[in-house]
Formats: sequence, C-alpha cells, structure tokens
Amino acid sequence: MLIEKSSQTKNEALFLERKRRNVDSIYRINRAKDESQSFKNKDELKDIFKPRVKVKKPEKGLFWRLTGATIAIVLILGFGFVAKAVKEKTDALKLLKNGKYIVVFQNNAELRPTGGFIGSFATVELQDYKIKNINFNTNIYKLDNAYTKTNIITPPEELKNMNQGRWSLRDANFSPDFSESAQKIEWFYDKEAGEKVDGVVAINASVLRDLLKVIGPIQMDQYNTIITYENFFDELAYKIEKEYFIDPQNKEENEPKTILKDMMPMVFSRLESASKTELAKLVYRALEEKQVLFYANDQAIEKAILAQNWGGEVMETQGDYLQINNANLTGAVPEITNGGGKTAIKIKENINYQVENNSGSLVGDLTLTRSHTGSFNWPDGVNINWTRVLVPKGAVLQSATLNGSDITDEVKIAEEAGKTSFGIWINTAPETSNVLNIKYDLPVKPQNYNLLVQKQPGNLGNDLTVSFSNKVLYNGEFNKDLEIK
Repeated sequence: MLIEKSSQTKNEALFLERKRRNVDSIYRINRAKDESQSFKNKDELKDIFKPRVKVKKPEKGLFWRLTGATIAIVLILGFGFVAKAVKEKTDALKLLKNGKYIVVFQNNAELRPTGGFIGSFATVELQDYKIKNINFNTNIYKLDNAYTKTNIITPPEELKNMNQGRWSLRDANFSPDFSESAQKIEWFYDKEAGEKVDGVVAINASVLRDLLKVIGPIQMDQYNTIITYENFFDELAYKIEKEYFIDPQNKEENEPKTILKDMMPMVFSRLESASKTELAKLVYRALEEKQVLFYANDQAIEKAILAQNWGGEVMETQGDYLQINNANLTGAVPEITNGGGKTAIKIKENINYQVENNSGSLVGDLTLTRSHTGSFNWPDGVNINWTRVLVPKGAVLQSATLNGSDITDEVKIAEEAGKTSFGIWINTAPETSNVLNIKYDLPVKPQNYNLLVQKQPGNLGNDLTVSFSNKVLYNGEFNKDLEIK
C-alpha cells in the first residue's frame, strides 16, 4: 500500500509504528504455522520436489550445493532467499565454485524471451563457492547509452523501432534459448564494460516477490510504503519510474532503483529467522519454473547445468515439440502510443493444442488465447507483444488466423534454436482478448506419439490442453516443462 506523504507528525509516527507491529505480528503467526508443518528430513523434502518432466537424475548433492551458490549470489544482491550454502564437495562438477559471473536481473512484468527486461545487473567473483567481490549496476541505461553513442549494432528486426535502432546489453536476451542469449549478454558486456566473464546467471523479479510470502512484507518508512507480495510489481514500478523523478535532484543522479538496494538490510534481517524448509522449496521451484537460469562458458559445467534443465535450453526432441515465446516490446509498434511497458503480468494465456492424424500424416492445430486483465491506467496499457511459436524443425505452415481473420501472409517463418518458428504481433488492449489459430504439418510420425511442451522462462503459468486424435492427453496448469504421451 502507498502511504501519502505529509509532515512527520506525532500521529503519523504512531500510525507507522502500529502498522509495522501489525505486519510483523501477522508474519510471525503465519511463519509459526509454516514451521509446524516443516518436513522432518531432507529426503522427505526431496519427495516434494519430484519434477513432472523425465530428466536425468541430479548428481548427489547437486541441488543442495547449487541452491547454496544461487542463494549466496541472490542474497547478497538483495534478491536472496536463504542464508548459507551447503558445503558438499562433488568432484564431477564445479558449478559456480570459482570465476566471475554477470548476474542479470530480469523484470518479468515486462516479459522477454529468456525471462524479462534486463534493467540492472551485477558482477560477482566466486572463490570456493564464496563471494570474493561484487559490483552492482542498478542503471543499465548509462552503460548502454555510452556505448551506443559511437557504436551501432543492428538489432533483430522486431527491435528496430526501439532505442533508435541500436542494439545493446539491455535487449541482448532476445533468443528463446538462454545459452544463445547469455553469449550475446557476455558479448555486449565485454564491448560496453571492457570485461570478460565466465558465465551468466539470470534471476527474475518474481523470485523476490515470492520471497515475500516466506519472510513477510517489507516496511520502508523512508519511502512511505510497505512492499508486499500483492503490490510488489506495481508499487516498485511507481517508486522507480514515477515518484523518484519528481525530485529534480534525482533526475540528475538518475539512480531510481536505489530502493532495491535499501531493501537488503531488511531482507537479511528476516532471513535469519525464516523457515529454511520454505526457503529451500522456493529455490527449487524457481529453478524448476525457470525463474533462475545459469550459463557457463566451461562446457563441462554447462553440460551439467543442462542435464538438470536449469539452463533455459530449447531442447532437441525426436517427437513433437511446442513452446510459446513472448516478448513485451513497448515502443516497437510506433502507431500504438498507449502501450504498457509492464503489462505481461496482466496477460492470461490459454493454450489449446490438438494433433490430428490424417492417414498417417500429423497436423498440429494450435489455438492461443491472450486475455488482458489490466486497464489503461499506468503502468498498464496495450500489451505490445511479439509472439513466436516454436515447433519441430521442418514443420510447414498451412494457415493462420487472428480473431478469425486470415493472417497467413503476415506470419514470419524462421529457424531459431533448432526449431521452426512462426512469429506474429499480438497486441492486446485492456479488457479484451486475442485468439490466434495456427495449423501446420508436422514432420513427426504418429506411432508412439509424444510431445515436449516447454515453458518460457519468466512466464508465471498458463492453462494448457493437449489432445491427440480427439483424445485428451493433458488438461491443467502449465508452469514447468511437460513431457506428454
């Protein structure tokens, strides 16, 4: 909630103190309930973490050690969610043991192909799983603008109307495959900052939002606000993009994301007494739902990351494949002047995928419904979105309609990340829906049909129905990769 600014009277001080006590009391009660349901041992906790996708069984101790490394990075950066790394040694894998990594913070309220818009980042040096050095950058625009003044890198076609047609670090994550985007992030960082790194870690803003469910709301008196799970995206957007720039001095300093740094001491304090079981569950869920991703230049380490499906890979498959990949690109369509830059979280998607067997030839019939639950009030607006439908390489488009109108000739057909891609603009106004239907021939045999549906990193979950020859194979929530037979 936002507390209106006024002079610091005695009554206001008492009000804030009562508010703080109420928030803390509610948090302690909820935490006590959570603790009473804690699991007795690690093995019992692992049972909760059984993934739906059949992947290679994690190496012994990998989850707990990677959790620790992730936690160490994320915690120090103010996006953390547990206290210490579990110091298990595994000779076969030295994941995040040593080296320098760039950690990019992706705002998935403004969805991009690998999770969200890159608004800030940090470089972290690790030595024996411990943080040796860390440098924050909460304003990526300063670095980008200095570079693009004298360097013009042509961006992908869909980005040409943004940033005066100049590509830079903040838009580097445009490939749906994280390893490809991570390499582009490294390339831009080297060019802009003159520094090489050993890999990339991406963390989505929703991780910190979800953390507030565990540690409770954060009261920030200096900003006259309380950051909660419910208001996380809208309140921070207002503080960073609107309220900060009311002060002329702030316009000169141009560090609007200072509020995120100021949250750190409060997060640290809460973590000391937070449920470690709930924190570990949060970390695992973030990994499984691709809200945290890793890339390493060392190919042995990268292979181990991909084996756990923690690398945002567009996977190779022998059977059918589907991924809906969206990019919220405000400013990319000049004729739409009331676009909302942070509207991705107001979009609800329903995916209905039917496969028909026509005498031994398979035809995919995809219906994608995108509904805007927001408004025209800031930070909402029209959701300007570049949608890519990734299907098996070699699939042939038959037809495409948007709200019943033929758009077959407007679909951009390309090969990306080892798949055939069907790309189309779907721009959705508040309180309206768009329905895309695509039919295509599949280069897949009908015998022993199987389908891998991959969730886009940063997406917060959709509804999915899959049918084969009029038989429903899956109907339910879609918040992680699914292998369907």
